[in-house]
Amino acid sequence: MEENKDLEKMEKTNEIVKEVLDKDTLPQEYKLQPLPEPIQSAIESLERVGKTITSVLQALEPQFNKMHSFFESVGVIGQRISEMLKEFDVTKHLNNIRDIAQKAEKITIKFKSIMVEIGFPPHEFIPIHCMVYTVELYNEKGITYTKRFIERYMTLFTYNQKSIVSIYKSWEQAKWLEKRMPILNSAIDGHLNGYYALTIPVMLAQIEGVLVEGMLILGAVKPNSDIKYTNQKNFLKKFLLDEKGSFSYDEQIEQFYIKTILANFDRGKEIKSDLSRHAILHGEDVNYGKKINSLKAILVFDYISSKLDELYRDIEKSKQRMRDVTENNLIKQ
Repeated sequence: MEENKDLEKMEKTNEIVKEVLDKDTLPQEYKLQPLPEPIQSAIESLERVGKTITSVLQALEPQFNKMHSFFESVGVIGQRISEMLKEFDVTKHLNNIRDIAQKAEKITIKFKSIMVEIGFPPHEFIPIHCMVYTVELYNEKGITYTKRFIERYMTLFTYNQKSIVSIYKSWEQAKWLEKRMPILNSAIDGHLNGYYALTIPVMLAQIEGVLVEGMLILGAVKPNSDIKYTNQKNFLKKFLLDEKGSFSYDEQIEQFYIKTILANFDRGKEIKSDLSRHAILHGEDVNYGKKINSLKAILVFDYISSKLDELYRDIEKSKQRMRDVTENNLIKQ
């Protein structure tokens, strides 16, 4: 089956990673010899720190200059090392890495648009080689095939049991989630054992729970006020998920929450969202209990709770930022 062959190909990580770098533009130096440690580290960190890659690269050149001066002062061995550093063209390698960073940025932007189109919430756990292959599949075989493939790959490989347990353990590190952990533990256990019809309503409720809790803690709404879905949408768009960078998934998660999870429905008519909080909890959707939907709910909860966790680390600064946003009438009370 063609789709199974694609799954096998995706699993061959080393072969796919090579495709991140265009063979026609890849410098010969990279193919023939290992890169110096500072450069190699920068490449390996690209996925995690893409947003700051330029500043990192700019900082490398003076480090080479310092190393060169140091080795010149420590005798024959040092002079030999210094000569090796002279032969290493720092500017050339920095430009090459910058080109790689630009390629990664273009891939990420395209990948995000595809994820929105197929209705899957992108997540920081997704590796760059998976993004590359997804873009290729989309270009070659279209949206229908890509959606079916991604759903299988994400549930079978990327977010397997080990990955789901890792996500759960990260929740355990957040003190403010302590009161929710028994519920979250049951939900994760249910997901791993295939009880998706039970886990999905639980995760949807917890997403809304941490979101409203965050609004109250940060002062986005007044205590005891009637918190409506309009408040939630504004809080997400104007404050919690307001990062617009190429490597940020804020905008895509916000769109998924509003258009998919908060999607309305009309009784007796076709339900357009496969993860509508309203249709599921009001009992209209009885076909929601699927592994892919359970995974989507877990990933959205993880993304939103992680963003809240960042804000809670400097609560006073976050509250002040919230006050500034509120005073500018960006979030209606």
